[in-house]
Amino acid sequence: MRSLGKPWISTVVSAVILLAGTVPSLRAQADDGTNRARFNSVPISTPAAPPPGYYWPQYNGPVGGYLSGAADVINSQGQFMTDQQQAFKMREQVRQASIDTRRKNFDEYLYERALAPTAEDERERYRLEQVRRSRNDPPPTEIWSGKALNDLLLAIKQQMAQGVPGPTVPLQPETLEHINVTSGATSGSVGVLRNGGKLHWPLVLRQSAYADDYKALDRLAGEAFKQAQSGAVDADTLQGMTTAAANLQAGLKANVADIAPNDYITAKRFLNEIDDTIRVLQDPNISNYVSRKWSAKGDSVAELVTQMTRQGLKFAPAVSGDEPAYLALHSAMVTFFAGPELTKRWDTLSK
Repeated sequence: MRSLGKPWISTVVSAVILLAGTVPSLRAQADDGTNRARFNSVPISTPAAPPPGYYWPQYNGPVGGYLSGAADVINSQGQFMTDQQQAFKMREQVRQASIDTRRKNFDEYLYERALAPTAEDERERYRLEQVRRSRNDPPPTEIWSGKALNDLLLAIKQQMAQGVPGPTVPLQPETLEHINVTSGATSGSVGVLRNGGKLHWPLVLRQSAYADDYKALDRLAGEAFKQAQSGAVDADTLQGMTTAAANLQAGLKANVADIAPNDYITAKRFLNEIDDTIRVLQDPNISNYVSRKWSAKGDSVAELVTQMTRQGLKFAPAVSGDEPAYLALHSAMVTFFAGPELTKRWDTLSK
């Protein structure tokens, strides 16, 4: 007999299950002493249907199981390689996106750098604002301190350098006599010594409480002026002036409660001017100030600016009594700077 393959086993099992569900089972019983057999029904349960999606495992034998496992391994390896390449691709996309972002950041930096104002642009803009402020009725204190005059001086020099003509604005010699100049080495001037070194003392400091110090300072100031005409001022003279001025400052501060506010301000300002003068007297070029070689000169604003530019001078602060001259010079410089065509705007710093 030809041997049957394994598939006949499942066929027989299926037939048995079918017969068990549809054909009554046989039970041989002796009845009435005979050997006749009869059939009795045996209660059985019908298998319930599996739920949807339920997977019936199938056993395919050792070979089939081996092949099925090998296929799963191959599928897993293929999926791993696919996922790995996908990860490589995503990593490359991230790298390219990072490079693109850096390029855009660099382009944005170049764009902003090309349009953003530089430090020099900001300095020029600030200088223009200061010129505008100094021309348009600045506070009197900025005129007396020389700031407004120096702003206009720079603007007029640039105006003349560009060949922009200004009107002829005459200046009175009496006005220029009260204008103090400096080379920039110090902020003060010798304006308090212009009358041959004779000081004009405020009323408060001429009281008997300050007599010794103000008389000593008055004498030393005259000596310093004479010494400055021929050269450097003697160190002992400068030290004596410094000591006397310091004593006056201390005495004024000690008696502040007994002095009217306006009188105290006037005396304090005068002593500050003395301190500035002592510093100027230490300048190696003091003889140029005392001899008025370095001074404000010129018959007009244009000549004054030309002369000060040639000597490298700037305006120093006004001392007591110089305020009207400073206001008059400021008005003259504004007139020259504005030009005859007030409606024509021009930039003093145009390139």
